[in-house]
Amino acid sequence: MAQRESKTGIIKEVRTCLKEYLHPSAKLIVGVSGGADSMALLFSLFSLGVPCIISHINYGKRGKESDSDQELVEQMSFEWGYECHTVKLNPNDVIGNFQHWAREQRYAIFEGLMEAEEADAVATAHHRDDQLETIVQKILRGSSVSTWSAMQMFDPPIFRPLLNQSKEDILNYCNDHSIPYREDGSNRDLGYARNWLRHEWAPKMDELFPGWDINLLELRNKSDAFRESIEYLKKDVLAGQSVILKNLEGLGYALKAELWRSILESELSMSKGQLDEILKLEQSQPGTEIKIGHMILTRDRENIHVGKAETGYEEPVLLNKAKAEEGFFFEGHYLKISAAAGDASVCYMDASKITFPVTIRRWESGDRFQPLGMKGTQKVSDHLTNRKVSSHLKHRALVLCSEDGTIVAILYPEEVGSSIGFISEKVKADAETNNYLIIRSET
Repeated sequence: MAQRESKTGIIKEVRTCLKEYLHPSAKLIVGVSGGADSMALLFSLFSLGVPCIISHINYGKRGKESDSDQELVEQMSFEWGYECHTVKLNPNDVIGNFQHWAREQRYAIFEGLMEAEEADAVATAHHRDDQLETIVQKILRGSSVSTWSAMQMFDPPIFRPLLNQSKEDILNYCNDHSIPYREDGSNRDLGYARNWLRHEWAPKMDELFPGWDINLLELRNKSDAFRESIEYLKKDVLAGQSVILKNLEGLGYALKAELWRSILESELSMSKGQLDEILKLEQSQPGTEIKIGHMILTRDRENIHVGKAETGYEEPVLLNKAKAEEGFFFEGHYLKISAAAGDASVCYMDASKITFPVTIRRWESGDRFQPLGMKGTQKVSDHLTNRKVSSHLKHRALVLCSEDGTIVAILYPEEVGSSIGFISEKVKADAETNNYLIIRSET
């Protein structure tokens, strides 16, 4: 079906991306919500004759509106000759943040459909405005410069051919080609961070700082350059399994911290306190050693040796949100996201204030947290002493770390009075709390 070229050049962009990232006979799973973005993507793939299987997820959150979205996607899939797989979910099953839950469900469905259909990639309609919002949120959450590269055009198996197109481009494309789409009213809900950024923050930035979006997208290149610099420096400071101390001289705190994150290559969160202890090791006496996760760092005369801990050392555990929703047992404790807080015999905190996945590990030298009711931070070691945890048991205390390394709770190796642990002020429950991460003793 021949179509006139849109002024936005979306067809040309999608064709170019297909040639660059996928082989000519590639088969795609296409996530289609019924909104302008995904309908524009679907139409462009149809126009190019790309073999596709359509995936639509009806979350049921908007009642009849959700059903109308489904009807549109199924109707246009049929009209354009595509098979459409629709999955209807129950919004009553949601625990915690809806958007996080929806994303996990969405990608699990994509993965299953991709395997069943032996597809090569999953195409999504992420666009330039989504990219900007992702970068802004990472900056505001204090993420490392190395993460500012945000989304990639092709991050197997996810394929995002509209990533360089703006929302305005996409709407123009839909109008040019009379592509039907539906508006999702929840996209105007300013209670969601992305919506607030899109409807309140971005227009004000356009007014006060014209061109801010172009400058912000340039941060992707700076992020790539930063990661390359870290890799270059790492080659200079590493000799086998040892870090050469003299080659660290003259480097600032922030750069050393990023170097150590890269050297340890840990998938688990690392707190600021742990990084501080590593940096202190440079000035320590030879023979001094510290444990960081499942690694041991030992100070030699001219180096810091990096090695794995001895056999028998407990490995940290990574707890994702799905496991927490199901309920999770770990070393005599039971953790679960619940709509009820429980009683005084459990630790409970606001689940929405915790960034998953959570790391559960032994506390380490240098760990600090902000105890409930305190304005400042306190060393975990001092907290355990103040709570009169037996000296011979202190080393078995656990900490729960949010994805960014913030310690959100301490679990004692034995009950202290009637308490099994202590939470951070940062995750305390309040009148607005709807879901709790509860922890109770199962011993």
